[in-house]
Amino acid sequence: MKKIVKLMLVIVAVKINAQWTKVSSENVGATGQIGIHASTVFVYGYNASQFVLRSSDNGTTWNNIANKFPDKVYYVHGHGDYVFAIVDINSIYYSTDDGITWSLRSNISYPNGAVLMLVSDGNTLYAMSNRNVVFKSVDNGLTWTQITINYSQSQVFGLDFAVAGNTMVFCALNLGAFISTDAGANWVLKNPSIIIGTVQTHNNEIYGTTYGMYKLVNTDWLKLSNGFPSGLGVSASTRSCVSIGSKIFTYYADAVSLTAKIFISENNGLNWTEVSGAPTAVTSSINNFMAVSQQYLYIYVYSIFSPANTGVYRYQISNISSVNDDRKNFGTSFTLDQNYPNPFSAGGGSAFGGNPSTTIKYSIPAVILRQSRQSRDQDDNVMVSQSNHDVTLRQAQSDNLVTLKVYDILGREVATLVNERQQAGNYEVKFDGKNLSSGIYFYKLQSGSFVQTKKFIWMK
Repeated sequence: MKKIVKLMLVIVAVKINAQWTKVSSENVGATGQIGIHASTVFVYGYNASQFVLRSSDNGTTWNNIANKFPDKVYYVHGHGDYVFAIVDINSIYYSTDDGITWSLRSNISYPNGAVLMLVSDGNTLYAMSNRNVVFKSVDNGLTWTQITINYSQSQVFGLDFAVAGNTMVFCALNLGAFISTDAGANWVLKNPSIIIGTVQTHNNEIYGTTYGMYKLVNTDWLKLSNGFPSGLGVSASTRSCVSIGSKIFTYYADAVSLTAKIFISENNGLNWTEVSGAPTAVTSSINNFMAVSQQYLYIYVYSIFSPANTGVYRYQISNISSVNDDRKNFGTSFTLDQNYPNPFSAGGGSAFGGNPSTTIKYSIPAVILRQSRQSRDQDDNVMVSQSNHDVTLRQAQSDNLVTLKVYDILGREVATLVNERQQAGNYEVKFDGKNLSSGIYFYKLQSGSFVQTKKFIWMK
């Protein structure tokens, strides 16, 4: 007999004084890292033995899946419908079920070095080496082409990499940022007064951290400091940053006081606010120790001076008010309803009412039919497109990655409402627009070849 499942998930709106939760006390080593794919979190490192911790419930429970790999895991990265892992020095493993099962995808042939990290721009996958080489894959890691950073004055040791369109930034030890604006054909070494150590792509722009926070404009670094405490560039540094939707998070550490802080910007780095209650123990991890999902910010802390503080911490960031998941009644086609109310407004005296939240409903079909056609229906309010590739007949279960995102009128992503694998059913998301400026916005539902976009008006 089939079991009928009905679930209500309530998520509190983001607050500056929201509580941090320590979700794991596991010590995965001094250089532990975090990877994330949709809502599945991976924490990995080496501490007498290999750890690859996996959680599919936002860090509530964890399983060590290290025995699924033949050697040490050095990096975990989500890309499209895949999760990838760098194993040993150049083997790329992949999973299509969020890390339950793994298989060898390819081996990157690079006898002069090792592959350190994976980066994606949504379509293309990149593998950064520990030398002056980046590898590029356009077929989800099956084959790779080499991009070389030409620099002959000293040996180059890669540390970090970011890409936004044709602009790439490659960070090297003791050298800083190599910049290319032509997809890696030519490179120039350019830094602010203190060399860039880590980089992150946010809304198709590249940000860099060092003893301060910077944004790449053409090939120049613009310093962003409004809201940071004094001392940056003297004893305190920003290192590592992550972003989702309209939010950027960066990690701030003071070498004199041995304390750490986390700051958030919701306007592309112009202003920064401290996230209160963050763990203050300084982590020894160099990079990739923070990760962010649509609901939570995660950080792995390894503290030499305060071992009891070692572990994984979680902070709720989502501006989703609630998600209603009804799997009892569902149809055989995707649907995305017009949000209600629309327009909506925070102002009690507004003609549009005083409700800062709006509701978006959508449906995921029980069966996706095989089809080979292309259709497009566009008017002032809706655009529907379907790929002309064949779609295999199958039950729509938990292997379907669903995203629901909000964009401004310039096409910039401002909020991620859903980014997870969902089963067939009817879903309802309540979105709070209080962090948006007044204007016209678009929300887009995407799963596989299905894409549908609608618009709403928000009046502050």
